[in-house]
Amino acid sequence: MNEPLRLKLGLCGCGNPEDIMAYIRDMLLVLKTGDWRDHEDMPYMFFVSWANYNQLAEHGTTIRCSWLTPEGEALLKEIEEALDERD
Repeated sequence: MNEPLRLKLGLCGCGNPEDIMAYIRDMLLVLKTGDWRDHEDMPYMFFVSWANYNQLAEHGTTIRCSWLTPEGEALLKEIEEALDERD
């Protein structure tokens, strides 16, 4: 487990923070690719609100169609590297 990244994301060390990191990675990839078509549920809307608040994403007329900021791109890369090290 990448402790600095876990702490940066505010994740508790118990449970399975690596699965949460994988979820964050997957959602950041949705924003990176712009593949929003099947994402109108509450977990997605919560995630994009969180990502926008934390300056990982930004949006125009609707938050649903957010895209990654440079900070979001950097976090995505950091998570991918941490998860690759785990495997």
